Amino acid sequence: MKKGLITLLLMTALLVSSFAAGQQDGTSESVSNGDDVVKYGFYGPLTGPNSYLGSQSRNGTALAIKQINEKGGLLGKDVVLIAYDDNSSPEKAVKAVTRLIEDDHVHAIIGSLHSGNILASAPVVEKAGVPEMGTGTSPVWLQKGYEYLFRPFANNTWCNKTVVNYIVDVFGYETIATIEGSDAYAKDGAANVREIAEERGMTVVAAESYQQNDMDFTGQITKVLKANPDALFLYGITTEQGPLVKQLRQFGWDGLIFSAEGFGTPEFREVAGAAATNSVFSAIYVIPEVPEEAATKEQEAFLKAYIEEYGEMPISENAYRCYDGVNLLALAIETAGTLDGEAIKDATHQINGYVGLAGEFDYRGKNGEGRESWGIYTIQDGKIYDLEMWMKNNPDWAKSFIK
Repeated sequence: MKKGLITLLLMTALLVSSFAAGQQDGTSESVSNGDDVVKYGFYGPLTGPNSYLGSQSRNGTALAIKQINEKGGLLGKDVVLIAYDDNSSPEKAVKAVTRLIEDDHVHAIIGSLHSGNILASAPVVEKAGVPEMGTGTSPVWLQKGYEYLFRPFANNTWCNKTVVNYIVDVFGYETIATIEGSDAYAKDGAANVREIAEERGMTVVAAESYQQNDMDFTGQITKVLKANPDALFLYGITTEQGPLVKQLRQFGWDGLIFSAEGFGTPEFREVAGAAATNSVFSAIYVIPEVPEEAATKEQEAFLKAYIEEYGEMPISENAYRCYDGVNLLALAIETAGTLDGEAIKDATHQINGYVGLAGEFDYRGKNGEGRESWGIYTIQDGKIYDLEMWMKNNPDWAKSFIK
């Protein structure tokens, strides 16, 4: 990162990052108490097993803020970022958000990638009236009626609907099993898959779960194989998904493996290796090998800027989510013409037509949801392909999996 733009601050064992154009800020007090800047708060897992995802989230946030400052800031003010570690813990998320609001007096927040952490801290955000772009995929936390919470992409209901519709309408499968992690993202996602599947007339024959950081899935796989489902849907964070897929293949599952956006990460493909072939997943963004292979010109520009700033491609779509989140709140701040939380909230609810990395947004009358579509892909020999195009170009492959 460039000297003069970024200072890393240590605040009582919590990692804090401050970003402002053309200046360095040497103390936490000057960041917290300054009234001549726009303050974005960030909380996410910056330590622990999910820290690589949290760092990607913070990178996307910081890059967007840097670009905003290079264009003159917001409302004529520089933008700074204050970031805290939630260590994937709802309790720590509440403490982090409370500190951002009560001590740092932030004007906007980019939320944790963990839906459970957003849900736990939401009452603090709502009471304070500080707009937050939460980056967890579960639909649940925006179904509680909160007015200050928003999401900068489509929730995973649309992911699940997309995949289940293909399972039923294209592959003709009638029974399904799920294996899920223990976090809110996985539990809510898998429950939603089962609900949608049953609505589509499928029978759920098994529903297994595992704990975070488990690496031996023998018991769950044995029960699922005994149930003999037509379709198998996995829900969990990337850390466990690669080993789980490898063990499924080792135990003899040779059918398609269905999942969500985590299968689109380079880490998953690296860990799962050949076992990932014949996986099918839905995602909002797919990280390409090089920026020129990006799905849209907006994503290509983002990836080139990311490489220039950090020296490498992002390894998680969390960077995309936060980048859009910062820019959507920036649009609302400029539209509102003030740093008043209620005004920013109202302006965010009226955003329509803004095109970000996830596509075109429309928040009008949607309770904080701005997008309603996901793509669907398959992994073949380590490469990701659009599923429809893959099936069209490989009809024999398609026939071999259609019931």
